[in-house]
Amino acid sequence: MSIARKRLSLVSSSCPANKTILDQVGELVQAGFAIHWLKPSSKQPAYGIGWPDAPVATVESLSASYEAGNNVGVRLGQPSALASGGFLHAIDIDIRIPELADEAWAAFATLFPGVARADLPEVRSGSDGASRHHYFVTDRPFGSKLLARSEGKHRRADGGWSNDWEIELFGTGKQLVLAPSIHPVTGKPYEWVRPFEFDRFEQPWIAADLIETLGAVDARTFPFETIPPATFDPGQLERELGLIPVSDLHYDDWIRTRPGAAPPVWRVAGGVRPLAAAHASLEEIHWGGANPRNASDQMALVR
Repeated sequence: MSIARKRLSLVSSSCPANKTILDQVGELVQAGFAIHWLKPSSKQPAYGIGWPDAPVATVESLSASYEAGNNVGVRLGQPSALASGGFLHAIDIDIRIPELADEAWAAFATLFPGVARADLPEVRSGSDGASRHHYFVTDRPFGSKLLARSEGKHRRADGGWSNDWEIELFGTGKQLVLAPSIHPVTGKPYEWVRPFEFDRFEQPWIAADLIETLGAVDARTFPFETIPPATFDPGQLERELGLIPVSDLHYDDWIRTRPGAAPPVWRVAGGVRPLAAAHASLEEIHWGGANPRNASDQMALVR
């Protein structure tokens, strides 16, 4: 797919040290960005639950409502009707396992053939990982939809499950945190990798016809995700491992979770039991072609 481009004759939104956050958002507001304040060190809009339908803020209203420490966000799609035409949207590439960044970017290239990452304004997330926000302009406003997700899932620290990466179109009804906001968990700033510099180059204009063809992926939950994390008393894991006879282990009856997520497990009729370290030789022989990153093959460790 080729990218048509339209010149947006606006001032630069690069962020030198002598510019305050009000200076920075003022330039974006003039361009047509639907800027709003977020709570300090938060992703939550300061306006509360009514933010999707709030009037688009002016420079004056933002200046009057600013409180020290506010983060800043932008509403995508319909509210961000740019002064030079078109509507601002974003692609959220949420990479939760940094080692799988290449896999996520390959999926991005498949979704947007001919779109070079270097052509898109880009924000590095304050999560301190591999996640990125890429902005583009299109001629019609679109709603948000999940475009792609990894096959593999991992258990989070809170006990829930997440895909290893996801790619989502952010449009009407969604907002994104902008630089130089502070991430609520890491305390690190969001940073421009490639800022909007409307006076220097032409912004990517992706045709609405392409966006319209992008389908949403299934956001289903697998049965194993409902199983709570297991807890073990001191010595319990060792005792249970010792109860598993090698003769009972068969290739068709056990699988292994994603490396680093949990110990290997053995699936049996009564549930899932851990695979003893003493059976490492069996793993080397039989692990072979199974795919531990396939979400449907991953199991929780239970007693």
